Amino acid sequence: EITFTNVNGGGGPYAYSINDDPAQLSPFFVDIAAGDYLLQVTDGNGCTAATEVTLTALESLAAITENAELSCDATKPATVSVQVVSGDDSPLSYQWQGGSSDPVLAVTTPGTYAVTVSNGCESVALSATVAYEAIGDRALFYVPNAFSPNSDGINDEFRAFINDEVLVESFEFYVFDRWGNLIMRSESPDARWNGASRSRLMPQGVYAWRFRAMVRYCGQVQEVIQYGDVTLVR
Repeated sequence: EITFTNVNGGGGPYAYSINDDPAQLSPFFVDIAAGDYLLQVTDGNGCTAATEVTLTALESLAAITENAELSCDATKPATVSVQVVSGDDSPLSYQWQGGSSDPVLAVTTPGTYAVTVSNGCESVALSATVAYEAIGDRALFYVPNAFSPNSDGINDEFRAFINDEVLVESFEFYVFDRWGNLIMRSESPDARWNGASRSRLMPQGVYAWRFRAMVRYCGQVQEVIQYGDVTLVR
């Protein structure tokens, strides 16, 4: 908008014009684009006064959202919010997918969440992705590096220990001797090696192992492949 104010002197009525456009009796001009303007006012005697003004425009409304991570603890929701980076940010209205109009959205399930942000003049459509936190292989399985099959009831068998919260969908477990010969193979998550092969006690030493599993944990299905060595102690 451009408004002529404090016009006095000469004699009325006053006529107002912008950039030599046809004059009008109202001092109010609306829906004006940003730019440089020559303002002129003419009194009833034909006397004219002029001044120049620059009409600036607000930056276009721009905003961002950040993706969020869900904890494996279902009682702790993730939050998604909107950050305005340019344009008029007061007041703002929010319309989230699902109907919420709050500035911050609490989320308990993974997915993509869309929101439309408006300042009354402009609207911006955004979205954020919510996923479960990344998990590492080592948090799911623990494999010891030594065992002693001497029937004392302590660490007598070699096995992979699985996190109680993990659901194993498939499992392959292998043990090899130092020359690469297969000593044991099992597809059971409860597979255990007692230090023998074909009813023969294997000598003390270092053996290689490898397992591959498909597991479901924290709302995700992931493949886990691990390998290493274990020392058999007699």
